[in-house]
Amino acid sequence: MNKANILAQEIEKLRRQLEDVLSRGSRVDSQEVANLSRQIDAMVVEYTRLQRKYSK
Repeated sequence: MNKANILAQEIEKLRRQLEDVLSRGSRVDSQEVANLSRQIDAMVVEYTRLQRKYSK
């Protein structure tokens, strides 16, 4: 499995965690949401970079 596939799996895992946090409703920890969002953003940037690199 290449690094892009591993990142895609990690992104999906974090996305599910973020959905779980948000589904709590009023008990949402904004710091936790921000941290998960930042992690997802960073991984998506890296994933996109890898996809471009391997598609050339």
